[in-house]
Amino acid sequence: MLKSIVRRTTLCAALASTASLSMVPNLRAQDNANKPLLMVSIAPLDQTLKNVGYVTRAAGAAEVSGMMSAAINAYTAGVDRSKPIGLSVSLDENQNPLPIAFLPVQNVEDFFEPLKLFGEIDSLGDGLYAMSVGPQSVFAKSKGGWLFIAQQEEILEKLPADPMALIGKMTEYYDLSVRVDVQNIPANLKDLLIDQMKAGFERSLAAQSGQQTEEERLAAEAMGLQQIEQMEKMIRETKEAVVGWSVDQANKRTFIDFATQFVPGTSLDKQVAGLANLKTQFAGFQSNENPGSLRMTSVLTPEDVQQMMPTVNAAWDNAIKQMESGGASAKDIETAKELIKPLREVIEATFKEGVIDGGALVNLDGGLSVVAGGRVADGSKLAATLKQAFGKLKGGPGEPKIQFDASTHKNVVFHVGEAPLPPNANQEAKAVFGDKVRFVVGTSDKAIYVAIGKDCEARLKTFLDKNATAKLDKTTPMEMHTDVAPILAFVNSIQPNPAVQKMSEKIQEYLSNDSVSISTQVLPNGLRYRMIVEEGILRAAGAAAKSSGGRGGQGF
Repeated sequence: MLKSIVRRTTLCAALASTASLSMVPNLRAQDNANKPLLMVSIAPLDQTLKNVGYVTRAAGAAEVSGMMSAAINAYTAGVDRSKPIGLSVSLDENQNPLPIAFLPVQNVEDFFEPLKLFGEIDSLGDGLYAMSVGPQSVFAKSKGGWLFIAQQEEILEKLPADPMALIGKMTEYYDLSVRVDVQNIPANLKDLLIDQMKAGFERSLAAQSGQQTEEERLAAEAMGLQQIEQMEKMIRETKEAVVGWSVDQANKRTFIDFATQFVPGTSLDKQVAGLANLKTQFAGFQSNENPGSLRMTSVLTPEDVQQMMPTVNAAWDNAIKQMESGGASAKDIETAKELIKPLREVIEATFKEGVIDGGALVNLDGGLSVVAGGRVADGSKLAATLKQAFGKLKGGPGEPKIQFDASTHKNVVFHVGEAPLPPNANQEAKAVFGDKVRFVVGTSDKAIYVAIGKDCEARLKTFLDKNATAKLDKTTPMEMHTDVAPILAFVNSIQPNPAVQKMSEKIQEYLSNDSVSISTQVLPNGLRYRMIVEEGILRAAGAAAKSSGGRGGQGF
């Protein structure tokens, strides 16, 4: 099956993904006609196949790599396997798509020979060829060691002098990449996309209006319009966007990048520039020593705050509505409103100060514990709000208990408590927390911390000690790290599952390569998000697929 697919699509593989572009309606001409707006790059075949083979074998599917290599090798005769392959898509003066694929072909006759089984290849002279692929004709032009492939013959009359200039350095970084030059998308096409988003939002708003009060409808409309405004800004101010995948065999991992670059001087560009010199007061949350860690640091503009607050307020309002629909007493609802009011004030004041900073750590030694924390405008006000709220509780057997101002550590006041699990709690929750959830709330002038689970008070103290000395040479907007082996073992101990058990057993063999991480990097005029998956994860996933009945090959 795989061989048949490759055989039928070898000549026009690069065109397959753009065939549907011919259905785009003709619109008025634009001044950016013929400028590439989409570029797909594939690293040299020898490198790409080697890396694909590494991933498939690590995932326990060695036969897939073998079949793929055999099929590609059979139909890439004459191709220079040391050079990249590319596909460029631009628009003509009527905004019809013009896809052009280019392959580094050393010997055209060798390349065409196996394809003659599927149709006659006509030589039109001067290095030009034609072949029927199903109901459609495909044309190819040999020039300067490259074979250019297009759907229309006239497209091949004006070819780039150096296709490598279109690819740029993409194949130095990635095995497979897609780059969109957003500024080469005609303005009227952007307008059309934005108009469709607005129309879809209005239809959605109208469909929900019968189930909402006027206040809810206005709040939903305000949030939706802000989201559309943000999307419109992204469409108009983004210079280019890149998605790239590659393999780092030396470090036994694979990664995917999502990167955007904004037009210099635009509002989004200025926001990114504000992230270049970030500082964090919570460096201790950035850790590879815990099974799970997250640190987030950012700056907010007044515009950001204006856009965020309706969403935050709607969340608070929704919480009250759920209490009302759930049959809560009038007294409980009034108490909740009294609690929410100062919380809203502190959160809004925190946002207005323009800094978001905090994170979380997960620990599984002997049981689950989580420590989380972040910067707030007024930690003392939060503590007072908590005291006020708990002071109104009746102190019944099913209500949480808390000892305020129980102790102090590193200028953080600890409020220690426990909350009984409800009678209908499932066995998994009881296995994780026991019959009660232990917790600590820590407050200081400019921070709040929450720790839950086993030894939560000791865990919070350990974090505060570490955070007092932790330093980062350069703070990025976000860093997340997860060691999967201990998480799988913990999950399987709580709720045994054959697939999880198989993954857990397999990943134990690769404890030094069992992590998934997501990081951000501030670039000139843009941002890059990178997700890294280490080899142990691939091997564990392959083992789980086999245990659930999937077919897999032998690992290395």
